[in-house]
Amino acid sequence: MLKLRFSKNTYIYFILATILAFSLGFLTQSNPYFNTSDSITEVQNILLEDHIEHSRLSPELLDKAAITGMLETMDDPYAKYLYSDEFQNYLDHLEQGSLSNYVGIGVFVAKRSEQVLITSVFPGSPAQAAGLLPGDQIVSVDSVSVLDTPLELVALMVTGPESTSVSLEIQRSSPNEVSIFEVTITRSEINYPTVIWSLYDDIAYIAFFSFASVTYSELIQILNEVNNLPVIAIVIDLRNNPGGLVSAVIRNTSLFLGKENMLIGYTIRSDGSRYDWKSEDPEIDIAHLPVAILVNEYTASGSEVFAAAMRFHKGSTLIGAPTFGKGSESTVRTLSDGSGLIYSSSYWFTPDGDSINGTGIIPDIAIDSEASILSENDLALNKAVELLGNLVD
Repeated sequence: MLKLRFSKNTYIYFILATILAFSLGFLTQSNPYFNTSDSITEVQNILLEDHIEHSRLSPELLDKAAITGMLETMDDPYAKYLYSDEFQNYLDHLEQGSLSNYVGIGVFVAKRSEQVLITSVFPGSPAQAAGLLPGDQIVSVDSVSVLDTPLELVALMVTGPESTSVSLEIQRSSPNEVSIFEVTITRSEINYPTVIWSLYDDIAYIAFFSFASVTYSELIQILNEVNNLPVIAIVIDLRNNPGGLVSAVIRNTSLFLGKENMLIGYTIRSDGSRYDWKSEDPEIDIAHLPVAILVNEYTASGSEVFAAAMRFHKGSTLIGAPTFGKGSESTVRTLSDGSGLIYSSSYWFTPDGDSINGTGIIPDIAIDSEASILSENDLALNKAVELLGNLVD
């Protein structure tokens, strides 16, 4: 029987994925470039004074359109410009990631092809009670469409005061049909660990929900318990894990690699410089146990780095579906007026030099990602247990 065990300190790191904001472009007849700020100001003044729709324009709107137009030319799906109030809300949500709780419905969300997708639903959360599933698309929040809405703002629309309600229009796709329905959910305090574990016969099962500042201490508690049991192998579950802090990814991966100065991955910045991210001296000896890793299409960013490093150095078998392919690192800058600019500043590469961005990681054993996670029909988990059992035998 599978019994979930939670570490003593329960936290959640609410990871917010980022996408490109919708913007207005602008045209010129004689010169394909605006080389000075005077040109931009001149166009702005003309539009504000003489455009047929000038009444619905404002300097702030045109400023944002100009900036996001620049970002759009970069073809960077994770770049965006946020007004000062939007940016402050974004920073507040990032700060929430280090707290023990927040008020919401208990989901992780990400954007793919302009769709707001639920990538993970926490056990026992209001979202789970309402029947929401990973892969569900949020179409609208309280009857307001979220198409072309920055993900940070969608998160703000979904969260809110405790005991208040939020209505979501959900689109659910299956191989045979597409259904659209509305569900009303009462917000409550969400308080969950970033990593949990259970014992599957003599194999330890460890599931990471995200990589936060608290994940390492939670994992240390788990591994201390594992080391006191006759465990022969470990299954690491990175399915529906959107990533998290780079420092947390490095620290937690290091525990399983078992040595310091091992190349976990490297980044290439815009100036061509390379930075190697190497493992730290592990606090606990756990590296002697064989590991299989579960991944799916919502395994993203730092989780992909973790999986690739484990496969390269330890020969860990990856089981599941191809991963998300979020292999860029974002820089967040505060501008002089309090607004914010977020953009990709480097690309991640695996220890053997493969790019993660846009391609993801192909698992060694392909398993249908629609299989029910953490149930008797969890095909990926069952395959991992079978594989590790055969390795030890």
